[in-house]
Amino acid sequence: MSSSPVRLALVGVGYWGPNLLRAASDLEDVEVTVLCDSSAAALALQGRRYPYTPLTQHVEDVLADDSVDAVIVATPVQTHHEIARRCLQAGKHVFVEKPLATSSEDCRDL
Repeated sequence: MSSSPVRLALVGVGYWGPNLLRAASDLEDVEVTVLCDSSAAALALQGRRYPYTPLTQHVEDVLADDSVDAVIVATPVQTHHEIARRCLQAGKHVFVEKPLATSSEDCRDL
């Protein structure tokens, strides 16, 4: 019996994002379905490497996409809590590149 792949979005394709994207792309039963970054240049670079993966500069597109099962957050640390919280509220599974947040309070909140 085969299961459907986990449909994954990556938010943040700057410093750590490309490494996480490469690792996620190599996983069996995972389909990277969208790449998101506020930087058009960073998205363009990854778009050349992954030409069939949709690109967006708006995290709202990821949150609204019911086909996305899980999100990897690889953005600047000061944005981790807000993005992860919004993903969780949208019913997505979330992996956050370390550190999880900038304070213990924000970690507990998640």
